[in-house]
Amino acid sequence: MDILRLTDASIDLEGMYKNADWDNLSEFENILLTHSDWDPVRLFEEIQANPILAKLTWKAEGCTTLLQLAAHDGKYSICELLCNSNADVDSKGGYGTPLNCAVWSGNVAIVKLLL
Repeated sequence: MDILRLTDASIDLEGMYKNADWDNLSEFENILLTHSDWDPVRLFEEIQANPILAKLTWKAEGCTTLLQLAAHDGKYSICELLCNSNADVDSKGGYGTPLNCAVWSGNVAIVKLLL
């Protein structure tokens, strides 16, 4: 994950995309770059090994944190993992906070988790 180039807990998505090793993406990179199925076990292992992943932000029109993405996509177990990993539940992106993302997407269980 050296391509993340972390600076003040932010990600350079454009650089990440250009420099990705597409045959060996971490789960975190997979989620951000391909938006494919989430593997909660792999993500949990990566966050345990590198807790900063739960707090990272990036520039985007919509979701700008992993918690916002998970709340928007209805990934309850991921939201729970991120909350337990001290993700910023008040982070704001183009779609608002993670709570806004969950409400907008109709994910009632995640709304309750974030309250």
